[in-house]
Amino acid sequence: MNPIVESLTGLKAFNDQYITADLLQDCSIRIQLLTHCLSTTVNPELRELFEQQMQVSIKQQQRLLDYSHLKDWLSDNSEQQWVYDLKQAYKASRMI
Repeated sequence: MNPIVESLTGLKAFNDQYITADLLQDCSIRIQLLTHCLSTTVNPELRELFEQQMQVSIKQQQRLLDYSHLKDWLSDNSEQQWVYDLKQAYKASRMI
């Protein structure tokens, strides 16, 4: 990683946790967009294509969630997850 990016992010390198979190966010957005497309499309061929893409996105999101749980990056306890998320948000706000 170059020094400019390091200084902006406060990270020496992107690690699996940050990459996984980013991919999870992307999956979530993609699923929302596909849901909108499915609800507004009347063309049967397009609907089928969107449904297939939705299934792929949901499977990918599930694999990423399983991986995150395996690595203890996500907690089943919502209170613990809330504390972790607040710490991460505080850390991110100090990077700016």
